[in-house]
Order: sequence, then C-alpha cells, then structure tokens
Amino acid sequence: DSLGGNSVTLMIACVSPADYNQDETMSTLRYADRVKRIKNKPVVNQDPITAEMCRLKKQNEELRLKIIHNTDCPPSHKFLQVELEEARNKLKQFNDALTETLWSNAKMYEKAIMAEQFDENIKGKLEELSKLLAVINETHDNKSNSELLSELSSKIKQVQIEYTKAGKELLKHEVQSEREPNDDNYEGPSPTKQEYILSQAKINKEILTLNQNLMWKEELIATYYENSDSKVDIQNVSLIVEDLKKQIAELQQEKEELLVQLSSSSSASSKIAEQRRKRLQDLEPKVAALMKKVSEQERIIKMKANSEEKIKNLKNDIMSMKKMKVRLIQQMKMGNDKFQSWKAAKNKEMLALKNQNIRNQNELKKMEQMHTRQQIVLKRKLEAAAAANKRLVATLERQKIAKSKRLKGTATNLIKEKINEELEMMESTNQAQKSLENLMQERAELMKEFSDLKARLDNPFTTEEEKLKLNDGKKQLTDELALRNTEIADLQQKLIDIVHAGDLNSTDCDILHSLEDAKVAVSYLYSLLNEKIKDNISKDHILSDLWEQYNDSQKEVESIKNQLEEMRNNSRNTTRKSDKHTDVKNKSRKDDRSQFEVADEESLRAFDDSLEVDCDNLDNDPDWTKTPHYKKLQSLKNKRNLQNNIRCSCPVKCDRKCVCKKGRKFCIENCSCDFSICINKEKASLDKEEMNDSTSNKRNSQAFPDLLGDIQPKRKKNYFQDP
Repeated sequence: DSLGGNSVTLMIACVSPADYNQDETMSTLRYADRVKRIKNKPVVNQDPITAEMCRLKKQNEELRLKIIHNTDCPPSHKFLQVELEEARNKLKQFNDALTETLWSNAKMYEKAIMAEQFDENIKGKLEELSKLLAVINETHDNKSNSELLSELSSKIKQVQIEYTKAGKELLKHEVQSEREPNDDNYEGPSPTKQEYILSQAKINKEILTLNQNLMWKEELIATYYENSDSKVDIQNVSLIVEDLKKQIAELQQEKEELLVQLSSSSSASSKIAEQRRKRLQDLEPKVAALMKKVSEQERIIKMKANSEEKIKNLKNDIMSMKKMKVRLIQQMKMGNDKFQSWKAAKNKEMLALKNQNIRNQNELKKMEQMHTRQQIVLKRKLEAAAAANKRLVATLERQKIAKSKRLKGTATNLIKEKINEELEMMESTNQAQKSLENLMQERAELMKEFSDLKARLDNPFTTEEEKLKLNDGKKQLTDELALRNTEIADLQQKLIDIVHAGDLNSTDCDILHSLEDAKVAVSYLYSLLNEKIKDNISKDHILSDLWEQYNDSQKEVESIKNQLEEMRNNSRNTTRKSDKHTDVKNKSRKDDRSQFEVADEESLRAFDDSLEVDCDNLDNDPDWTKTPHYKKLQSLKNKRNLQNNIRCSCPVKCDRKCVCKKGRKFCIENCSCDFSICINKEKASLDKEEMNDSTSNKRNSQAFPDLLGDIQPKRKKNYFQDP
C-alpha cells in the first residue's frame, strides 16, 4: 500500500460505462479508492545526520568569524604593525632626504656650470695677459711699453670686473637656492612625487656618466698635448723638411750634372773622371740620408696632424657632451621648479582643506552649543507648559469641588468663591494660550532647523563624519517635534475642555439674585484691584531703581569702550612705528649686504652677525606694548582701591539714599547701618549680577532696554483712576 515510496502517489483510473464491464469497473474503482487513502510523506533524500553536521559546521564558522571580528589582533600582528609604521616613517625620511639631495645636486650642477664658464673666461684673459707680458719683455721701446702697459692694466681691470661679477652671480644663485620653499606640509607618497624622484635620479645618473666621460676625454687631451710637440716645433720641423728637400734637390742636380759630364767627357783625362765618379759615390749616401730624414720628418708631421685631428674630435665630443650636460641640468632645473610649484600648490590646497575642516569643526561646535542652549530653553518652556497644564487640571478640579460646596455655603462666600474661580480660570487660560503660542513658535523653529539639516544632508560636499552627526541631530529633532506635537495637542484639548466647561457653567452667574449680592461682588473686585495696584506700584519702584542702575552701567560701558578704543589707537600707532623701524632696519641691512663681494665671505658673515641687536629692555623695545586687557585690569584695580574706603552712614537699614547701594557695593560690618536687618545686603548680589550681564554681554544690554521699554508705559498708568 505504499506505491509511491518516498514520493507523492498519483493514480488515474480508466473505467468503462458499459454493463458488460461492470465487474472490471468495480474492481478498478475499489483499487483506486484504496490508492486514494494512501498518505505518503515525501522527504528529501538526504542523511539527517550529515545535514545536521553541515548546519553545525556553518554555525561554528559564523561564530568563529564573529569572535575574530570582535577580538584584537594577536601580539605578532601588533609587532608587525609597529615595524610597518617604522618602515613607512623611514621610507618617508629617505624620500625627503632624496628629494633634498636631488634639489641640492641640481643647484650644485648649475653652480658648477657657472664656475666652468667663469674659469674659461679667466683662462682666456690670462692667456692674453701672458702674451702681452711676453711682448713687453721682448720690446725695449719705452713708448711702446707704456702703451702695452696701459693695455695690460685695462685687461687686468676687465678680469677683476668679470671676477667680481661672477662672484656676485654665484652669491645670488646661492641665496636663491637657500630661499627656495621647503614646506613639509604635504605628506604621503604620490605618483607625481615618485615620478619626479625617478626622473631626477635618472637625469642625475646621466650627468654622472657624462662627468666621467668628460674627465676621461680631458685627461686624454692632456696626454696628447704632453706627448706631442708644440706649434713652434712643428714650424721648425716644416722648415727642416723644406731645407732638406732643397739640399736633396741641389744634390740631385749636382749628381745629374756629374753624370752628364761623365757621359760627355769621354776624351777627358782619366783623373777628372775618377774624381767625378768618386764625387757621385759620395753624393749617393748623402741623398739617401737626407731622404730618410725627410721621410722621418714627414712621418712626424703626419702623426702630429693625426693627433691634432684626434684632439679636435675630442674637443668636439667634449663640447657636445657639455651641451648635453647643460641641457640635462636645465631639464633637472625645470623638473625641480615644476615639482616645487606642484608641491606649493598641494601645500596650499592642503592648508585650505585644513582651514575648511577647522571652520567646519568650529561651526559644528557652535551648532552643538546652540542646540544645547535651545534644549535648555525648550526644556524650561516645556516645564512651564506642563505646569500650566497641571494648573488647568487643578483649576477644573477645584471648580468641581467648589461647585459641590457652593450649595452648602452662604451667599457671600459663594459669590467670592465664584469670582476667584473665574479669575483663576481666566489667568490659567491666558497662561495656557501663551504656552501654546510658544510651543507652536518653537515647533516652527524646529521645522525650519529640520529643513536646514535635511538640506545639509543632501549636500554632496558634506563629509561622512558630518553626515553621521547630522543624522543624530535629525533623529533628535524628530523626537523633539513629536514631543512638541503631543504637548500642543494636549494643551489644545485642555483649552477646548475649558471653553466647553465655561459654556456649561455660564449659568453660574445667576447666583447674583439681588442688588446686595451685586454690591458684595463689586466690593470684592475693588479689594482685589487695590491689591494688584499696590503690587504694581512696588514693582514700579523696583523697575525705576533698575533703570537708574542700567543707565549708570551704560555710562560706565561707554567710558570703558572709549578707553578701549583709545588703547587700540595707541597700539596701532606703536605697531606702525615699530613696523617702519623694522622696514628701515631690513632695508639698510639689504643695502649693506649687496655691497659685499664673494672674496670677503667671512667678513660678510661677521657683518650679518653684527646686525643682530639684543634688545631685552622691555621699556625701550618699540615692539613690546602692554595689552589693552592688562591696562583695563590695572585701571579697574586702581579704581577699586580708591572706592574701598566708601562706607555708608545710614541710621538703621539701607534705603535708596544709601551710599553703598548707589555705588553698587555691599554693606559691611564697618558701616553705620544695622547689618542684621540691612536691605542692601540682600539686593547687592542681584545688582552686581545684572551689572556684570549688562557690561559683558552686548545682546543682553540690547535686550534689556526693550524689556524696560515694554514695561515703562505701565509706569505712566494712573492706578487711582476709576476702574
């Protein structure tokens, strides 16, 4: 009965509706019904133990990765990290040293080229001077000697001028190389820096190879000059060769003449013929010897020509190599200048980024501080709103209790309680409405801040760190907005309940059933109004005292501002004078330095050292001045010392006429007043606190007159007019 085995069983039964197939049809249907009742449970063909082991292994691997992720590296890794950091620092130091070395090499190569040119010019001038000296030694005419001496002196002056000029150029080049920027603000390897180092190292290697080849070829030229004869010897050799050729020609002519004579003197005497033959025999070795000398001299001349040709080729090679060296040095200089400009641009860019980062950090700190202050203010306002809400609830409860008691009390008490309830309800309603307005205004400010925060988050130039902080601020603002909405909804509901309760209790005024009840209500209202007027008059006196103190504080602030402005002007004048004095010093130093030559290098250094003036006397130093803050403290200290002797002479307690109170000072035990009941002892801290606020915070000094301006019109109200 398990036909499907480990799978779902499905069977299709085909039956015939004919009568003669009834038995077969019934058998088929029974079998199909039995198959229909088979309930197989198909499962995956997998070993459950193996599957559980795989699951446990996977879970074990995940837990191991989590443990590795949450734990620190082993000590060996930390040691390797320390070694890697040290290697990076050493590599950076080596790169910096290599850069400085390449820079100094380029400057030294330029200096060497300038020195070589100067040396060649001096050598040419010395050769001219030696020639003039030789001419002077050979000639004995005084007139010609005087002309030659004048020419010699002019040449010497030219040599001195060129020497001085070359020395100044070398000094100028050295000063410029010393003044080259060497900023190390840009840190870290970069492709540009690596490319620069590789190119400079390659050029430096080529220059070293050229220097070696130049040295070798110059030594070879010197060897050729030593081994060969001078130009005068070559001329003598040429004269000797010409003389020998003439002698050979004469001997050949004489030989031919003798041969002709021998051939034509057949009839002459045998003695003369013998002499002529002997003479021919003597001429032949002489001619051979002369021919040998001529060939030897011609060989010497040919060797000299070959050596001169080689020297000429070597000189051409040296000139081309020097040109190549100059070109490589110029290329190195261009690379140095390009790298220095790139480095300066990167340093400037990095400095700008650092400044931008500092500005962003400062702005973020300011925003955090502002947010903290706003949180404090909002917390206070929320507490005030909660208190107003609590007062509303308490008022409603008291109304209910009073309504229940009203039926049991007398008519007069009922009227007074009703009036108190109505006034308290009005006061609570006004406070709740004011709190509601404040909360709605705060919600509008929070919405504006939320939109600004969202705009900053959408800004593509915002960094990831700032985005994290902004997201935290966004979350806090969302919570605060939700809290404000809840408070606003609660207050609105309470106000609606109060209005609804007022509508329901509008019939409570029907307690005034007679004229006597109305008189009681009006009399009670007059008494309440009288108490309010007395409170306002006392507050008015307090405000007048505060206003006088504020005016005195403003006058003192103005005087301090004038003193501060005067101190600033004096400081600017002193700084301007010191800058002029420093500029004059620097200008005189620059002029004195430009007059020195290279030959007096030690004296120049001594002169530079002598320019350093030690000025430790602060009273005579124009660059040192007392700061305005120091002067202000000194003046306040002197003023406080003068005012320490002020003592009041009040008989009992200190009133507005008290000297200590007018001088914004505490009354002490040495005063004539009764210190135990002195009023100035209690109000002095408040006066001093408001005095410090008005002088230290400009915004408070500007907001305080506005507050007084709002309150001052109340002083003009006639509290004794008919209500």
